[in-house]
Amino acid sequence: MYLTVMKKPDLSLLLFWDTNADLVDWDKHANSIIVRVLERGTLEDFREIRRAYGDEKIKSAAKSARYLSDKTLSFAAFFFETPLTEFECYKNRQYQLPHLNF
Repeated sequence: MYLTVMKKPDLSLLLFWDTNADLVDWDKHANSIIVRVLERGTLEDFREIRRAYGDEKIKSAAKSARYLSDKTLSFAAFFFETPLTEFECYKNRQYQLPHLNF
């Protein structure tokens, strides 16, 4: 049995401003990479993660993300035809009480 090593996706280097992109484990950190691309990537970056990870992996990463901006959450829900209530970050927002203004 052979282990398959994923080829590094061709993503914008600006997405990895805080780390060395050459040292990233693309399989181990797939969810973090996907969320980073959804939040800050270009359309080309999105196409590249679709090629590299597939729609099911991207949908799973988006649904389990602890935080997505409103725009990203809306895009993911629309693109994957998934109700907002299935996203973990949406559920977490519902539990947070707003600050009271006195």
